[in-house]
Amino acid sequence: LTSVNLGVVKTVARYAFKDSALSSVTNADGLQKVDAYAFNGSALPSVTVFGNVEDIEEYAFHNTPYFNGLSNTVVYVGKVLYYDKNSTVSISAKTGVVSVAPYAFENSALITVDLSGFTDLIFIERYAVTSTVKLPESLYMIKESAFESSAVTTIDLSACKNLARIYQNAFKDCTNLTSVTFATFASSAEFTTKLAILD
Repeated sequence: LTSVNLGVVKTVARYAFKDSALSSVTNADGLQKVDAYAFNGSALPSVTVFGNVEDIEEYAFHNTPYFNGLSNTVVYVGKVLYYDKNSTVSISAKTGVVSVAPYAFENSALITVDLSGFTDLIFIERYAVTSTVKLPESLYMIKESAFESSAVTTIDLSACKNLARIYQNAFKDCTNLTSVTFATFASSAEFTTKLAILD
């Protein structure tokens, strides 16, 4: 298999094209989600066709000619901050980014991950940051195991007045975590109404 026309497909399943000879994807305008390892190890030279994708799970595009050809940069696929390939400077704010892929910062050289300028960011998944993370007002949910077992020390949610969901294990086994700062609410009732911490 070297080419595929996605047509009305909205999600590409886990391992769908892993280690295949796939080098061409067309008609992907309706694609919304790419599951883990979906194109990992394929022959994809470009990800331009995935411009509308909003949710990408771990390592979906690793080990492709596209991904392997990049260095010292932050990789974006569609509307997702996909991976930091050893960038050494701060991340410039980018409009239209709605999510951060799992493990995006696992090998990052950044001490502080400041996403406060990403004004369209809605959710984050497994993060694996090394020290401090600052998130924007637009953030709506922190998904399951978002920071689990990471080395994060400080999480700044002070601007996140739209945060409504924190899912299970979000901060599990964060042994270095010393501070989580939430937005200021007018009352504990408002906090309870707006924010659900789900177990």
